[in-house]
Amino acid sequence: MQIVNRLYGYGRLVGKTIVVLLSAFFIVHAARFFSLSPDVLGKYVPYTWAILGHIAGGAVALVAGPFLFWKSFRQKNRRAHRIIGRAYTIGVLFGAFGALILVSTTALSLGLSYIVSLHALGATWSVTTVLAWRMAVTKQFKLHEEWATRSYIVTMAFVIQSVVYMLPITQQLGASNAIGEVLATIIWVSWTGPMFLYDMILSFQKRSRQSAPAL
Repeated sequence: MQIVNRLYGYGRLVGKTIVVLLSAFFIVHAARFFSLSPDVLGKYVPYTWAILGHIAGGAVALVAGPFLFWKSFRQKNRRAHRIIGRAYTIGVLFGAFGALILVSTTALSLGLSYIVSLHALGATWSVTTVLAWRMAVTKQFKLHEEWATRSYIVTMAFVIQSVVYMLPITQQLGASNAIGEVLATIIWVSWTGPMFLYDMILSFQKRSRQSAPAL
């Protein structure tokens, strides 16, 4: 059992490191849009405020997330945790609103499947975040933690998508198939896969606690 716990601890550490590195990569890569150069903005020029709001809101959520899930920090700095949590919630809502504008304008040319996948992603991002906030307000802290985790999974989905978009195989698939279909598949898998895995682990943990003998 000690070996399993140790491996689980190492796995969590590796996972957290990957999250931080990918988040830093996404923020640095997306920061180029703040140059406001038409060459960089491209099709987003008419909706500059929407793309910048989407990126800025997502960046705030990415940076705030690790502090919200840092257990010792949360226990010692409850007021700071609440402030960071509010910043995270506002960041997500700003990011989701910017995404809604972009999906309703610049994404139309990529087809219905792409549009639907983005609307589903944005809705899930907003709903999970609002539910996490609501659970905190009503002091249902276990449920708050679960919904906050789901929200951050969706936040990280944007990072995963950005990385996958850059892979050569994605470029090849996009060149030989309908790019909208390829992108839609990446979007769906980027959050439904991790969400399914998280809820499966959560279910096993709850079952283990229920079956554990009472002392």
